Amino acid sequence: MNLRTTLLAAAFAATACSITVPSQFSCPDPGKPTGCGANQVCGPDRLCTAKVDCLATQTRCNGVCTDITHNRENCGGCVAEGTGALCKPSEQCVPNSNNVPTCTPFCAAGQTACAQSAGGFLCENLSNDRSNCGTCGNTCPQGQVCTPPAAGQPGHCSIECVPGLANCSGNCLDLNSDDAACGACGNACSAGKHCVGGHCAVICTPGQTECPAASGICVDLTKDRGNCGGCGVACAAGQICTGSSCQVSCQAGLTQCGTTCANTVADPSNCGGCGNPATGAHICGPGQACTNHGPNNSGVCELQCPTGETNLCGNPAWNPATVYVAGNQVANGGNLYQCATAGTSAAAGGPTGTSTGIADGTAAWKFVSVAPTGASQCVNLQTDRNNCGACNDTTNSKACGNGQVCLGGACVVSCAPGLTPCNGTCVDTRNDPTNCGTCGTSCSAAGSAGPVCGAGLCGVSCPAGQTKCGSKCVDTAADPNNCGAGLAACGAACAAGQACINGGCTLTCPAGSVACSGKCIDPLHDNNNCGSGAAACGHPCLNGQVCSNGVCSATCADPLSTCNPGTASAVCANLSYDPAHCGTCGTACAPQANASVYCASGTCAATCTGTFAHCTSLSTDVCETNLSASATHCGTCTNSCLAADNANPACVSSSCGTTCQAGFLDCDLDPATGCEAEKGHDAANCGACGTLCSGTTPYCVNSCVGVAALAGVQENLSLTAIQADWGAPCFSETYSHVGTPVSQLQALCPAGTQVLVACAAPGASTLLAAAAGPRAAVFAGGTAGGINFYVPGTGVPAFGFTPGATTTSFAGFDLGGTAADGFAAGAGSQRISWPVQSGALTAGGRCGDRVGGSATSTYQRLVFTK
Repeated sequence: MNLRTTLLAAAFAATACSITVPSQFSCPDPGKPTGCGANQVCGPDRLCTAKVDCLATQTRCNGVCTDITHNRENCGGCVAEGTGALCKPSEQCVPNSNNVPTCTPFCAAGQTACAQSAGGFLCENLSNDRSNCGTCGNTCPQGQVCTPPAAGQPGHCSIECVPGLANCSGNCLDLNSDDAACGACGNACSAGKHCVGGHCAVICTPGQTECPAASGICVDLTKDRGNCGGCGVACAAGQICTGSSCQVSCQAGLTQCGTTCANTVADPSNCGGCGNPATGAHICGPGQACTNHGPNNSGVCELQCPTGETNLCGNPAWNPATVYVAGNQVANGGNLYQCATAGTSAAAGGPTGTSTGIADGTAAWKFVSVAPTGASQCVNLQTDRNNCGACNDTTNSKACGNGQVCLGGACVVSCAPGLTPCNGTCVDTRNDPTNCGTCGTSCSAAGSAGPVCGAGLCGVSCPAGQTKCGSKCVDTAADPNNCGAGLAACGAACAAGQACINGGCTLTCPAGSVACSGKCIDPLHDNNNCGSGAAACGHPCLNGQVCSNGVCSATCADPLSTCNPGTASAVCANLSYDPAHCGTCGTACAPQANASVYCASGTCAATCTGTFAHCTSLSTDVCETNLSASATHCGTCTNSCLAADNANPACVSSSCGTTCQAGFLDCDLDPATGCEAEKGHDAANCGACGTLCSGTTPYCVNSCVGVAALAGVQENLSLTAIQADWGAPCFSETYSHVGTPVSQLQALCPAGTQVLVACAAPGASTLLAAAAGPRAAVFAGGTAGGINFYVPGTGVPAFGFTPGATTTSFAGFDLGGTAADGFAAGAGSQRISWPVQSGALTAGGRCGDRVGGSATSTYQRLVFTK
């Protein structure tokens, strides 16, 4: 009999007529005492049962004592009460890192719980388990393995290829020989090639050879003219390849001359017949062409001059007792000679022979070539030094003198780069004291800065014993900012606390102190170095003693005070001047950057060391400015360095200088001109100072290039190279000339489709600035090759060009881009501007970098076309 039956029987015994079930027999809320008696709880069957106390580590859930820290059905609390969690079959209930019971998978890291058909779970590695590959229960087919695509990722089934084969999208392929996967999956060989050793190669048909190797071109060496008998063996013009050898085979109208076929009415080497190098027969000379103007339309050599040259000038005959200058050419005795040393020719005879240094009176000549007297020659009257402006076949009046070139049909002085023509002489205005900065500026004249010229500025010469460092004369044996010997001392500054003595940096100590082991100490009051002068070094006082006036004693004499008395660190200190005990014992003056601190009248102060100074108004700054390196405070707090053209201001060793902006170089080493060379377009400094463009690559576009790559404003172009490419200028006049209509300029240059606008300094062998473009863009205004060309019109009173994307300011001949008018980004000064009024050119204008206004009066305007 159970408890319920027993209780019911007792109830029947107590009542004769009716049965009343006590309320504690049933209850509405399992696990709680509601409706039950004392010491009872409501059980899972909703019957009141005796209350049983749970252990301290247990919680009553549904009337059952439960360990909620490990119970899977009540993890962390009772599920029925909504405070716990029911763990999955593959999970266990364990405390986490915060000691909170949490449902956690029971498999180790890298494994996954997989349900088993027989019940329960097993921990599996989904990265390499063939029966559980990627997901539980995913079994790889026969012949496949389970591999992860990357470390730590689930696996996937893939084919396992034998060694030597690669898995390419599910196919095992040999990458060494498979045409569809040569060297790598997906790398298919093109038509005509096969995979050999992992590389696609041509396999020529029998009878053919791949020429050159690895080119993919198959040729027949028995008949290919470019590869006759072997790769690269080319047959000459007029030959064919037969049986692997080159054979002459002349077509109709050609004549076999030796091993070649020649057109005897057009070939200058076989003109009118096969040429004979021994006698010169049928071989046209320099400047001659072979035409069919001979008898019966046969070939004959005729002088043919390039565009811009004339063949009307004969070789000038040598004249007796005539003044010749170096460079003059004459014909004498069937030969052409050039004057090597200026002088007056002899009364008779003239130069003979084929050597150099041929004596002729006081002149000397050198042999040039065979040139019969009176023979015609091709010359450019605009550029030929021996026929400048007109033929020179009667006198030498039209031959340019020594140091001159022919420019625009006139003889002008020609100076090397870096030199300036002054009164017919080339001088270095950077260092010439009689032409300092500009022609005629003498450093010895009244009002000049001195007799020495440096960087184009007059200055004083340094006295004996001093060295010129920048613009200053210094004694390098004693100057702490320039300490050493000779020019190497310039800028070699001594460290803080050091002085320059006999050209060497040496530690110097204030009056009353001496140097001990690299430090300045007070020998009269230093407990570790107590005594008189340098002899005090290394003589410490005993514990409890202080150094007073150089003597170790137990007390300090007035005006010194004893600090830390009775201790080993006791010291006699002058509280008015001791930086370690300033005002009171133990009050040390805090160190300051770039400064030497000291104590004055019991108050800490500081003085700047070396080249540092206090230039701001902030009290937190002490010695914040290095006067030797600050561009805004260079040498002194009030000296601010100015920017130069294409350069940023800089301060070096307390003297103002500049640093070049990107793309620019300082090749003339003149601070006044800044960084004058634009290395991307300067043909005299292309990419680096001194790199000169010439020959077939006369232009500069970051490196020396030919005409095909010409772009952007060109500076310092070789005049010789330009004339070789463009011929003589179609328009030439000085900047001082007035009244030339712009329409006339255009009419003088009608030929060709390309126009080059340029300008040159007087007597220079280079074009200072130039830009080219299609004729329509240049003469009508437009953009070409990164250049903006402008012509007179509304608001445009000038003809010229600027670099692309730059602005123009026509006031003052378009001087935009210099330091004076807000130069920016290094592009403004590469321009030409010729002012125009009423449709005609007026005087002056801009020519390239820094040349404007009256300074251009003797400069030349030039236009070329082709």
